[in-house]
Amino acid sequence: MLKATNESMARINENKIDKGIEGVNMKLDELKGQKENLEEQVALQKQEMELATKKIALLNEEKKVYNQQKKALWDKGAAPNEFISVDSLLGGINCKITEQSKRVKILNRSVADTEEQVLSINSQRNFLSTKIRENYNAQEIFSEFTQEEESKIKKQIDVIDKKISALNGNVNSLNSDIANLDSEVKGKKEQEQKNKASKNRLQLD
Repeated sequence: MLKATNESMARINENKIDKGIEGVNMKLDELKGQKENLEEQVALQKQEMELATKKIALLNEEKKVYNQQKKALWDKGAAPNEFISVDSLLGGINCKITEQSKRVKILNRSVADTEEQVLSINSQRNFLSTKIRENYNAQEIFSEFTQEEESKIKKQIDVIDKKISALNGNVNSLNSDIANLDSEVKGKKEQEQKNKASKNRLQLD
């Protein structure tokens, strides 16, 4: 009975708890890998954003130079055709600034979205870690339950053993009484036979 209980509890632990913890650990590893990939992605995007911001700063510095040149042309009353070159340069720089600014906005949104995903993964990992702790607590509960059952069964076995010992004692006592009774009966029969033999001798005399 004790062996059967232990085997039953072992099967419960293996099928319901250990596999559950194993599955959660696998999911935790998977989420850890996803988090690391996202964090690398965020780091790269931030580097790109920093580079794009620096390009914008340099383009703005260059734009200042061309604006100064254009102002000088205005100040001296230059002909319209003299503005063609500087206007073309300023137009090209403005396009580049707009392009890099859009790039920064896109990267900024992407970084925010990715960081949200990281937060979500952290939340999932915390939830699953709690589940693991609960499963380990369940293991402890099953272990305590098994110990309690073992203790109960041992006590039951002790009671049965005592009853068997008491029965064995009664049987031994009964056997002893029967043996004594047989001995008494046998002694009486022998005495009766002796008495008969003695009477028979007297009659012959």
